Amino acid sequence: MAGFITSLQLDILQQIVNVNWGITGFLYCGAGGMVGSNDGETWKKMPDGVEATSVAYAGGCWIAAGVGAYHRSTDAAKTWTSCASPGVSDESTTINTVVVGTDQLDADGKPKVDSDGKPLPGLFAVMGFTSGATSSSAFVKISNNNADSWSTAITIDTTTGPDKPIWDFAASLSAAGGRIFFGTGRSYSSQDAEGFNVTYSDAFLYVSDGGAFSGPTLIEAGGGNTSYQTGYVGYDTSAKKYCLTVQKSIKEGPLDLMYRISSTPSFGAGSDIFIASGALGNPGPVAGGGGSFATGFHDDDGSGSYSVSAAMLPGGPQSLTSIPYAQALGAPFQAVCYSGAKKDSTGGGKFCCSTIDGKIYAAKPAGSFKSVYSGSPLISSDGGASAYVAAGKVTLPK
Repeated sequence: MAGFITSLQLDILQQIVNVNWGITGFLYCGAGGMVGSNDGETWKKMPDGVEATSVAYAGGCWIAAGVGAYHRSTDAAKTWTSCASPGVSDESTTINTVVVGTDQLDADGKPKVDSDGKPLPGLFAVMGFTSGATSSSAFVKISNNNADSWSTAITIDTTTGPDKPIWDFAASLSAAGGRIFFGTGRSYSSQDAEGFNVTYSDAFLYVSDGGAFSGPTLIEAGGGNTSYQTGYVGYDTSAKKYCLTVQKSIKEGPLDLMYRISSTPSFGAGSDIFIASGALGNPGPVAGGGGSFATGFHDDDGSGSYSVSAAMLPGGPQSLTSIPYAQALGAPFQAVCYSGAKKDSTGGGKFCCSTIDGKIYAAKPAGSFKSVYSGSPLISSDGGASAYVAAGKVTLPK
């Protein structure tokens, strides 16, 4: 099946989306540590930043994830201390080094606060995998105490084999609008009348408000030679709307990237709106703000490079950069986020996204992205690469 991925691969493992209410800046982690910005235009080195493959902000707290080490900042990324890691039980278990986070929201969509008016701890989540001789699984761990501890909120059986014609797989993990979203799929294998193997997949979505996940909700049902894969979820606090990306593939045909909008986190049946088509990789993350949503994706141009694009929704794709295969050691389109509280010289909030070559691009809602920072990706000991930007409160050095 041309281009369709029925198991979690590296470019899904290395994506993150952070969507927050009232945030006032951006934080980027790559080679050489961290840089921050209050407006998405001017970036400064954070002198006490830590090495991290991803960062997330929620409940007034930053969590930085690295290979085997987690750090926390409660003073707008000025200083960092060690915090609890999701941990692994044995060598058969792997924890994804991407962390996602969202505020706990009240009925009006604003962050919940305690009796002293301080924000409640955010919701942070990571995805993990186990692999044994005869079975495998995927799971999500959640922390609702700013990474003092982590607990397993859901586990799905992902075991495959010749004697198992139906199997589940993990597809995505998002945090947006006070919810954690776990995208999964179910693949079916059979033989047609001529004896050829036919595989197709359904797309599902689980949702958590910090406790056990509800669902799954069937997002799209495949069949015949048509498969679907659940993408990522973003939330626009101004419109109080959620956005979900979905990928459709037809055997020996191009892949279509689509999205749908919902006023509730459950989604369910809905109309998908077309974004792009081609030899696409897995769906990229989504962020919302200012009446718009933004996402990204990469397309194999067939000449040894990936063409990386962003898309403002509603709207069409915009080409950002081209990355050779050899340099794409992670998802070519790494991250996207929105900061809506701090106004820059042009007024209003801003989206920022990052690509695996270490570049950051910024755009106003419904606007076009432009390059605002050029760094280098962090190369991990396992050979993977990351270059992440996330939205949250940042105090820049003077």
